[in-house]
Amino acid sequence: MTSINDIVDALANPYTPWRTLRGVEVVCCDGMPQFFTGNASVIFRIRHEGKQKILKCYTRRNTHLQAIYGKAFRPAELGVSNILGQRHWVDCLIMDYVEGITLHETLCKPLTSRELQRLATAFDDFALDLLEKDYAHGDLKPENIIVGEDGTMHAIDWDAAYVPALQGRRAMETGTAAYQHPLRTAELYDKHIDDYSIAFISTLLHAYSTDPRQAEYYRLHHQPQAHPREITRTKPNYNFVHQLHIGTTPERSWLDSTLESFAARCMARQYRIARLLYDNTPQLFALKRLLTPIPTTSSRDIEANVAHGLWGYSATEGWVIAPYFDECNDPKEELLLVRLGAYKHLLSMDGKPLFSTPATTKIKIKGEDIIVKIEGGEERIIKSKKLEHIQ
Repeated sequence: MTSINDIVDALANPYTPWRTLRGVEVVCCDGMPQFFTGNASVIFRIRHEGKQKILKCYTRRNTHLQAIYGKAFRPAELGVSNILGQRHWVDCLIMDYVEGITLHETLCKPLTSRELQRLATAFDDFALDLLEKDYAHGDLKPENIIVGEDGTMHAIDWDAAYVPALQGRRAMETGTAAYQHPLRTAELYDKHIDDYSIAFISTLLHAYSTDPRQAEYYRLHHQPQAHPREITRTKPNYNFVHQLHIGTTPERSWLDSTLESFAARCMARQYRIARLLYDNTPQLFALKRLLTPIPTTSSRDIEANVAHGLWGYSATEGWVIAPYFDECNDPKEELLLVRLGAYKHLLSMDGKPLFSTPATTKIKIKGEDIIVKIEGGEERIIKSKKLEHIQ
C-alpha cells in the first residue's frame, strides 16, 4: 500500500515520472501541491492539455475501476518512490473538473426555506435522472454531490459505482453508513444500490425546507440528526396523532415527526418517498415511480380513482390530482376531501389545500357549510367560500 506522503512528494518533484501522461501541471500553494484525501486515494487539481482536471491517485488497488471509468482510468501511471528509494507505480484517474461546491458545503451555509426547497427540487431531478440509467453511483452523500452555479447537481467520486460490466461481482465498497440502508452488503450490487440514499437525502432536504431547526442542526454539526440504522430498527407509528388526541404520549422517532410534518402540509409525494425509509430492504422498487412527475390535466368532471394502491382524482383525459393519498372521497360541492397519513385535507378542484385537520376530526359538507366535528363533540361551521382566507 502506497503512502499519501509518497504520492504528494512524487507530484512535488518537477521530474515526476509518468508512464503515459505528458504535460501535467499540478496546482500548487507555497510550492507544494494542493490536495485532499479520499477513501484510499489522494486528489489533486491539475491542468492537462490546457484544461482544468482532477487527478486522483490510489493508495491501493480497486479491480472495478477500469470497468467504471474506462479510458479515464490509468493503471500503474505514476512512479512513486518510498523512503528507501524503491520505485513502484500507482493507479491514477483523470476527470474533468466540475465547477461548484458540494451539497455538504451548501448545507453548511445559512439558507432560507426557499433556497432549501430549490435544493430539494434540484436533488429530486438529479436523482430521477440517475435512476433512469443502467448504472448507479454506490456512495451518494452530500460530500459527493456538486451543486453548480445554475443549481444543477452532479455526482463525483464514482469509485463504488455499479455498471453492467460488473454484474455478478461483489461490491468493493458499500458506501458511507450514514446514508446507506444497514442491510446493504457487498453481495447486493446492482443498479438499485442508490435507492435508499436517494430516498434518505430527498427526505432530509424536504424536511430542512419545512423545519429550519433541522437545517440548522446540519449546519452546526455537519451531519443529519437521523441515522438509517436508527430508522430501520424503529417501527413506524402511524397512529401518533390519534394517540395524542386520547391523551397518551407516543414514542416519536425522527421519521415519525417528519412524516407527520409532510402529512400536515399535504406534501403527498414526499410523504410517500419518506415512508420507503422504513422498508427492510435497500432496494426501493417504488422510488423511481414516486420521483417521476405524473402529468396532470385540468377538468371539473373528475372522480376518485386508484393506482398502485393509492388514491387521486382523474378525468377522461388523465389524472387531475396525482394518486398519492390514502383515501379520497368523491367530489362534493366542488370540494375534495382526502386523507394523507394522520391528516385530512379539503382541496379545491385543482388540488390546492384549503383546510387541514387531524384525521380523527369528522368533516361533513352540507351545501356551502363545512361542518368540522372534533373529539368531544365540539363543532365548527365554516363557509366554503371563506376557506381560502382561513389558511
